Amino acid sequence: MAERKKRVPEEHRKLAGGFSHRCMIPKRPAPDEAADIFRHTSRNPAFVRIPLPLPGHGLRRDLIRWLAPPANFCRAFSTKGLTLACVLAVICLTSCTFLSRHHFKAPSKEWQTRTGQLQYRTGGVTVAGDVVVRISKQGDFELMFSKGPGINLFTIQQDANFAEVKSSLTRQSWSGRTDQAPRQLSGWLSIREKLIAAPDRRVIRHDTGTERFVFRF
Repeated sequence: MAERKKRVPEEHRKLAGGFSHRCMIPKRPAPDEAADIFRHTSRNPAFVRIPLPLPGHGLRRDLIRWLAPPANFCRAFSTKGLTLACVLAVICLTSCTFLSRHHFKAPSKEWQTRTGQLQYRTGGVTVAGDVVVRISKQGDFELMFSKGPGINLFTIQQDANFAEVKSSLTRQSWSGRTDQAPRQLSGWLSIREKLIAAPDRRVIRHDTGTERFVFRF
């Protein structure tokens, strides 16, 4: 008559790690098999002789399975752990965004505002349009170059160390430190110092490389 298998209590299931309790081995290993296992574990320190969790279980060759996590490990951390990881990821990304974005001062009534025309030439291309320049006493700078109402060609926000550029003329947007700006924007970002140095001049010409800027206020 086949020997009836015993039902393993729930508390023992949690202690046995990844071992399957539904597969019970009522017989002990043969002497030669036990000796073989002993020689294998004694020569290899990575394998540890761990006592069986319940009487009636046979010692198996795949002892490494005893090092598996408990059966309820994934279930315990599947919701709480995942939620905590998501929250930490959002906090890190948000903090990095706040730290990396530079805030420019908004123009006020104390800023000097100058309006006029700008003629921009590079290579064989010449573009003319309206320009509005705002400069603060602390050196904050804002330039808006447009071609008719609602068509902004170039917008610059700049201070001593940082700048933000939005351009439909060059189809390029950039923000960061001025000393790390792309080469294509070096001429535009050099306008600030030229205009700050001549606050009352009506005609200002500025040449840099292959670019030429002519302001008429």
